Amino acid sequence: MLKYNRIILPIILLIPIVFLLSQNDDFEYIDEDSCVDCHEESIYETNIEVDISKSIHDGLGCLDCHIDKDTNPHREITDFSVGCQGCRDCHEDASDQYQSHGGASIGECEDMPQCMDCHGDHNILPSDDRNSMAHPANLPSTCGKCHENLDITTKYDILINHPVEIYETSVHGKASMGGIYVAATCNDCHSTGETAHKIYAPGNPESTINHFNIPKTCGKCHKGVRESKKITGMEFMDN
Repeated sequence: MLKYNRIILPIILLIPIVFLLSQNDDFEYIDEDSCVDCHEESIYETNIEVDISKSIHDGLGCLDCHIDKDTNPHREITDFSVGCQGCRDCHEDASDQYQSHGGASIGECEDMPQCMDCHGDHNILPSDDRNSMAHPANLPSTCGKCHENLDITTKYDILINHPVEIYETSVHGKASMGGIYVAATCNDCHSTGETAHKIYAPGNPESTINHFNIPKTCGKCHKGVRESKKITGMEFMDN
């Protein structure tokens, strides 16, 4: 019996290994040039290679970002999204900061914005470039992709509808739209810890638009307003 087990047991252990090896034979590792063979006719309206060459990521290859697409066929169904993991390899600090957005958290909300929703895909530009999605003048339309979407605002009980329209008619919006880019835009009022990767719901005590934090938030631009002007609620807070 012991001799029988010595023969049979190794065979049983080898079965999953043989299976995996046979599965791997179906995949062929690819290089950068192979990507163009299939993706030359893109779903995008512009030329991907041209976009990348003009972007902040000029010099990176497809597989630097599409880290799970290095075989043909791809291991997973391509959804045309890099996802945050591909960005994290270079932008680890930003990835660590961006664990939640509003009341949503990564891995728990199917509609939570990914990096490309706010920064773009192949045409990512520095935030000080007028054509960048993260440029102050463009932030209202960038944020508005979700915050002007009534299906999303209703689904997640976001109380203010059409915030972009409201902002653009405000003194801050008129200034920013008129080319005064130091005027407050979305990030200036909603970002916690000086980074747009931390935007919390108003009920969060750390949120810059929490009732108790609004004087400090406005005070970033309006210096001395707390000392020189009467701010509703400050007397209560000071006591």
